[in-house]
Amino acid sequence: MDDFGVSCRGSNMATVERQLQLCLNKINKWSLENGFRFSKAKTNVLHFCNKRKLHNDPELLLDRIPLNVVKEAKFLGLIFDNKLSFIPHIKHLKTKCLKALNLLKAVSGTKWGGDQKTLLTLYRALIRSKLDYGSVIYGSARKSYLKQLDTIHHQGLRLALGAFRTSPIPSLYVEADEPSLSERQIKLSLQYITKLKSNPSNPAYNCVFHPEYITLYEHKPSAIAPLGIRMKEHIVDAHINISNIKSNELLNFPPWQMVKPTVNLDLTKFAKSTTNQLIYQQYFAELKSSYPDHVSIYTDGSKDGVSVTAAAIVNNRLPDDSSIFSAEAKAIQIALEAITGSKAGPYIIFSDSLSCLQAIKNYCDNPFIIEILQLHNYLATNNSSITSIPIPYSDS
Repeated sequence: MDDFGVSCRGSNMATVERQLQLCLNKINKWSLENGFRFSKAKTNVLHFCNKRKLHNDPELLLDRIPLNVVKEAKFLGLIFDNKLSFIPHIKHLKTKCLKALNLLKAVSGTKWGGDQKTLLTLYRALIRSKLDYGSVIYGSARKSYLKQLDTIHHQGLRLALGAFRTSPIPSLYVEADEPSLSERQIKLSLQYITKLKSNPSNPAYNCVFHPEYITLYEHKPSAIAPLGIRMKEHIVDAHINISNIKSNELLNFPPWQMVKPTVNLDLTKFAKSTTNQLIYQQYFAELKSSYPDHVSIYTDGSKDGVSVTAAAIVNNRLPDDSSIFSAEAKAIQIALEAITGSKAGPYIIFSDSLSCLQAIKNYCDNPFIIEILQLHNYLATNNSSITSIPIPYSDS
């Protein structure tokens, strides 16, 4: 077991202390029964509080040993301080990135160093990845604190591009095809929110999509609002309709009882960029002829602007702004639904989406893929033979 935390929120310290102590007693009892040990030296108490007046810290025991109350603690790579200002984490992150910048300097000579593409790749791998990690959380810090990291971002881009110190910052963004750190943090936060929307059982779900004290933060613009309130305006600006995001579901049967879908990937051995389309058609005809008794079903998904459509025998309109992957997966689902009400067979499904068929073969947790696997398992257990084959060429 790695790091984990126990938290409790309340205005009465006695109540908070009692709840936490009861929880620690249960954890300690479980550890003794299961032969597990907690490191007392690494177990600390961090009291988050913004009250200006005297507010005593909780007194907690673990196996009758008092736990230390600290002002900051590192948890899963992020340094949390008792005021949630994230100043210690930002300073620590800046120090780490400066060391990584030294590596970039060592290979960025103007006459002998790496080319621009290589240096940008190194910057994104060695430095930007560190800035990205946890930015959804520490991005709640005040803008004046976060600006300390902008110098790292700009210096890294200058080294990668071979730009002068006097080069305007907007030109660096354009040349490197990189946004500012604040814009990137917004992008990563939106990605997190859209992913969170598909998982209502996540503990953070209600905090983000049903935040409390909205009126309070509206009347106090200087106060740092929680993620759900901060991102509300950006969700609207990005034209993201979160109501269209499908919730993830688990299989309604144990995975080890699933009848594995048959996906034939023989045509993928030909490189699409170097193989003539006529050759593809020839091998496709040969492969199709090896399934003489199968009923052929062709699926496809398309996206034109914001309109997304999936088709397999019949058309099916998807919510606008859906991904092309969702359209292709929905088309396969439509094909399986058509098979459910048919007495013909066996069946062979031809799809031009290799990524969808690979996701089906390797069990991806996409909501459409889960429904496809459940439909396939139902059909397979009812003696329906189904084979899926990707078509690597397209008339479009």
